[in-house]
Amino acid sequence: ILILDEPTAVLTPAETEALFHTLRGLRERGTTILLITHKLKEIMALCDAVTVMRAGAVVLDTAIGDTSLDGLAEAMVGRRVNLGRADGDAAHRPGDVLMQAENLVWRDTLGVPRLDGVSITLRAGEIVGIAGVSGNGQSELLDLLSGMRAPQSGTLRVGDTRFDADRWIDPGQAREQRIAHVPEDRHQRGLVLPFPAWESAVLGYQQRPRYSQHGWMRQREM
Repeated sequence: ILILDEPTAVLTPAETEALFHTLRGLRERGTTILLITHKLKEIMALCDAVTVMRAGAVVLDTAIGDTSLDGLAEAMVGRRVNLGRADGDAAHRPGDVLMQAENLVWRDTLGVPRLDGVSITLRAGEIVGIAGVSGNGQSELLDLLSGMRAPQSGTLRVGDTRFDADRWIDPGQAREQRIAHVPEDRHQRGLVLPFPAWESAVLGYQQRPRYSQHGWMRQREM
C-alpha cells in the first residue's frame, strides 16, 4: 500500500505525467495507492474510486465513473460550484495601470541575484498570477512591491508617484497608496502572536488620530 500526500504540489506537468505513468505501472502489478490531493483533474485522470472528506467527515464515496468534476467540487465545498467562466467575464477588460515595476534587481547578502531585471504591470480590475516553485523570487518580488524590501536597481510607479532604488516605497507609503500585503508566513510576518487580533490589525495605523491622542492609545477605538 503506497500513501501519497499531495505528491504533485511542486511538480511540472511533464513530471506529473511521469509520476502518473509510474503509479499506473505499480497499480497493474497489484499495488494499492492512496492519493491525497485537491486537484480534481488528477483524481479523474488517475483514480478508480474517490472519497471526499469535508469538515472531518466522509461526504462522498463512489467510483470515478459515477461522478464528475462538478460533482466532486460540490461535495468538497457543500454547494454547487461554477468551474467555468461566468458569461459576463468574457467581455471584461482591465482598466488603467495602477502599478508598474521595471527592471527590478535584488541580490541577497551573499550577492546572489534573487530578482534579475523583473518587470510587471498591474491594471485596475485584473488578477495577476505569479507562478514558480518556492525560492525562485516570487516572495522577494512581493516584498519589493509592498515596500518590505528595497531593490539594488529598478523603478516602481504607483498611480502618479514614482520610486527608484535610492528612494524606494516604504510600508507606510504603501498603506497610504492603499496597498495591502497578505504575507505567505502570517505567523512570522503578519502577526504579533501574543497580541489579540485587534492589536495586530491596527499595527501601522496606531499613530493616526483615530487610534491615538497625545501619545496615548485609544483602545476602545481600536
